[in-house]
Amino acid sequence: MILEILYTVLIDTPYKKAFYVPFTFLSYFETSDVQTCDQAHTYITEQLQQSKFLNTAGEQEQHVFFKKIHNKIDALQRLISASDALGFE
Repeated sequence: MILEILYTVLIDTPYKKAFYVPFTFLSYFETSDVQTCDQAHTYITEQLQQSKFLNTAGEQEQHVFFKKIHNKIDALQRLISASDALGFE
């Protein structure tokens, strides 16, 4: 099984602002538009403020997190199996 992980990248320095979004397996969409970069920075900052470290979270929160991950994996496996059964590649 090959697992592809693509990351969104935000560069925010005094000299350059750039935002990279995965476009295809081998390339990224890149923009230096100030408004877009500022919106991405705001979104990422808000996400980080609402995030918790998994190792310091309570047992209940860890259980909920891993249950969601397992549900997503199961859904993707069902989707792959359905595609195989239909003969799509």
